[in-house]
Amino acid sequence: SKEALYLELFQEHVSSRYTGILETVQKSELPPKEKLRYFLVEDVSVARHFGSSSHLFVNLLPHSASSSCSRLSDMVDELICLRVSAVRGILQEGMECGDFSPGDPGLATAAVMGALSFYEVLHCGFFPEEHASRFFCDSHLWDGEEFFRLILNGLAR
Repeated sequence: SKEALYLELFQEHVSSRYTGILETVQKSELPPKEKLRYFLVEDVSVARHFGSSSHLFVNLLPHSASSSCSRLSDMVDELICLRVSAVRGILQEGMECGDFSPGDPGLATAAVMGALSFYEVLHCGFFPEEHASRFFCDSHLWDGEEFFRLILNGLAR
C-alpha cells in the first residue's frame, strides 16, 4: 500500500539519517559548542537533501485516516522530539560546564530550534528564492557558516 511505502521510505531515508546524527552527538566527547555545531550542520544537510519534498511528504500525513498514516505521523512526531531533546541536552550540558551562558535550557532550545527551522525554510527549498530576496535582501550572503557562527557565538561565553 501507499502508506506502507511511506513508512518504509521515511524509516529508511529520513529516520535513519537523524538517528545517526543523534547517536554521534550522544557518543561524542566534543565540547558542547562543537556538538551543537555538528548537529546544526548535519540537520541542515538532511533538510537540503530532502528539500521541499520532505515538507510535502509531512503535509500529506493528515489527509489519510489509515493506521499506517497515523504511525507515520507518530514517527515524525518522535523524530521532532528526539531532535529537540538532543539540542536541549547539548545546551544544558554547555550551561552546566560554563561553555554557554547560564539560562533556561528550554528557552534556549526554542530559540535555537526556531532559528534552525527558519534557516532551513529559507535555504533548503521550502521558500521560493524570489520571496526570500524580497524579504531578506542580503539572504544570499547569509550562508551556513554565518548562521552557525551567529548561533554559536550568541550562546558562547
